[in-house]
Amino acid sequence: MADPVPSLSALLKEAGADSVVQDYVKARGLTALGTFALLAKDHEGLRKVLIQPLMQGFKKGPTEFVLDDADKPVAEAVLLTVWDEANRIWANHMKPADTSAGKLSNAASAPSNVHGAADDKPPKQLPAGVWNSAIKRYNDVQIQGINRSFPERELVGAESVLARAHFEHTKTKLYTPIGLGELMQHRSFTAVGDPNPLVRSKADAKTTLTVEGDKLVQEAEKVWAPKSVLSVIDAIRSIQWAWILLDFGPELKISEFCDWLCLRLRAKPNKLEQFRIWYEQLAWQLAMQLRVGKSFVEATEHIRADLELYHETMAKEITPAFKRGAKRKAEADDVEQEHRQHLPAKGIGKARGAWRPSAWNRWPRHSSSWDQQRSQSWNSSTKSATPWQWPGPEADK
Repeated sequence: MADPVPSLSALLKEAGADSVVQDYVKARGLTALGTFALLAKDHEGLRKVLIQPLMQGFKKGPTEFVLDDADKPVAEAVLLTVWDEANRIWANHMKPADTSAGKLSNAASAPSNVHGAADDKPPKQLPAGVWNSAIKRYNDVQIQGINRSFPERELVGAESVLARAHFEHTKTKLYTPIGLGELMQHRSFTAVGDPNPLVRSKADAKTTLTVEGDKLVQEAEKVWAPKSVLSVIDAIRSIQWAWILLDFGPELKISEFCDWLCLRLRAKPNKLEQFRIWYEQLAWQLAMQLRVGKSFVEATEHIRADLELYHETMAKEITPAFKRGAKRKAEADDVEQEHRQHLPAKGIGKARGAWRPSAWNRWPRHSSSWDQQRSQSWNSSTKSATPWQWPGPEADK
């Protein structure tokens, strides 16, 4: 049987909360320890929904809760300590109670798995209700009395990528980067709403298997790389909406970080290959910062401060790779050039497909240059001969 859960008021008194903090927590409707533990996902969320209103002065009806400036840091530390303890107690309370006999029977009946539990693998689909609840949370926010509308077409079809990111964010905390073109490769629509030509049908898809240990494992699909500035901006925006949907951090900070990435790209649009390399580096930096427990805001602020990495990557000279068929065409051009060097010096020879003059037009017999050459040849041969003269009418007699 699980241990009894202590009361929230007892935890507040034990942590040293004064009467203002205790009354403020009750005024916010937080009387149960489980409700207090599930109020936020992290310290940042708790500051936003519970601590900041108290620091600014919370008023409910005629009662106003105000703290002195000297007492504000103490009150914040108390609430964070109580929230941490409430989370620990609530997590232990929600674990199923297993008897020793039950554990032995489960261990005997469960098949051995040397490669780890199946739960360690990220799912291909989001858990039931996650998509709808996240969309509803976004759309419930109103701007001038009008509900917002989440751009679902930016992510529809890329559920496998979202499921992996959600699994890492809520379960394992072993974050991996979202590839720059990963969401664009799998989503069903383009940025303008047309069907995505990058999505392959199941009939056209090819599965590659590799051997790992003693089992076959499906090889991961290669991530498509955007090849223009506009497509890279579309890729950044799709990642932005994925982070907002999965609640990786405050929406404003996520938008600021993605806007900063777009500005860095627009500053050097001719360094597209270098930008892709830089994004991969900072994406892994973000993942590693989140793995050690830092918030999204702390991780992105650290990345934005490291401008040395940006300028160093942009200064690299990268030789563009051959496009498909370009290398083969270059080799063919080299062979053709070598062949031309061995052709006869006169004319173009008998190369295949080459134009050859007909027998009539092979020599310029009717040209002015030919007449001039013939005249010169005639004059040179008769230069020493005596010209013929008419002897007159007496010769006929």
